[in-house]
Amino acid sequence: MANSKNGGGESLLPELISKRIADASGSSDLDAAFLQLGDLLPRFGELAPLQNRVGGHCPPTNAAMTLALVADAMNRTGHSEQVSPMLRSVGDSYWPTRPKESPDRGLSQFTQLYPFLALPLVDSALAVGKPETALDLLADAQGPGWVQRAAWFQDDPFMVEVLKLEAVAERLPPLPKPAWIAARRIAIRAARTMNFHLHRDVEFDTNLIGSALAANESELALAVVEEHLAERERLLRLNSYHLGFNCVLVLADLGRGDEALDLAKDIRRHGYDMGWRFNLEAALKKPWTQSLRQNECLTGLAATEEYRAWFDAEVRFIAPSNDDPRAFSHISEGIWGGKKKSKCVLTRVPIEPGQAVVRVRYYLDPLGSGKVVNAA
Repeated sequence: MANSKNGGGESLLPELISKRIADASGSSDLDAAFLQLGDLLPRFGELAPLQNRVGGHCPPTNAAMTLALVADAMNRTGHSEQVSPMLRSVGDSYWPTRPKESPDRGLSQFTQLYPFLALPLVDSALAVGKPETALDLLADAQGPGWVQRAAWFQDDPFMVEVLKLEAVAERLPPLPKPAWIAARRIAIRAARTMNFHLHRDVEFDTNLIGSALAANESELALAVVEEHLAERERLLRLNSYHLGFNCVLVLADLGRGDEALDLAKDIRRHGYDMGWRFNLEAALKKPWTQSLRQNECLTGLAATEEYRAWFDAEVRFIAPSNDDPRAFSHISEGIWGGKKKSKCVLTRVPIEPGQAVVRVRYYLDPLGSGKVVNAA
């Protein structure tokens, strides 16, 4: 029998994983080849874990990528119900579930460290009829720190090499692509009943439209935009959000300039407090405004006489805010004293009663409610 270790006692499994993934990537039947990688899972205990910033153990990159490839192939071959149990069992070996703790704690930790794992997990949740789970997994997609979450992969030798394989890079990019996020948010929405009295659902549609804009595929969000236009009074009541502004961008991007300008005037007159974003020169000074291609969408409209007249009358002298709407305002540090679990507003990792937290508010609260949220 072949020895799994070399003469120095070091496991040969990392080299084997790299070779098996490379061989599978060249197969004529990718799904079958990637599914066969599952026979490596029982040996993950031989791999040296990563050390996180607080000294805990995390799954190494080669284990995470192997899991992701197997899970993706499970979804593609009609075995989505096996994805979550498989990932949960491995996650529990690194992040054991404590009493009264969410059984999905390991999954949340996994996707926080390895965003590409969100792809098979979201597709699995949708396939088995759990849109709320899929929604939670995508809650912070494209939010603060999103791009930075995968930045460290460029310094990981295994990730650098494995992402050179076309089949891997196509199926599992380091970060889910904006078009994929938009499409999955649309699928999640179709499987849910939306309630626009809830902050989460208003924010969801705002982000869904934003995903389509970021992907340069505004038409993906058009049906959602038109649904809100049909309920214009409701849309204007939600004017403290960016929902109306994002609708303007979609209409402008798709060449519906008259409708875009009418809506822009309406949201401005109904109190949209970032009207300065219609000043393209001012918006360029705020890099966060360009993630949705806002100036690209508005450039053609801004060149029209009608827009310039409105701009001169109502927009030109609005002072740009120095505040990033994604920022938080610190309140205090303490202990989560609720009887039920909360969730970290940044990572979506469950917070247990008695756990240390930082209590914060959104610096620019869309509801104007002063709602307190927890970060752990």
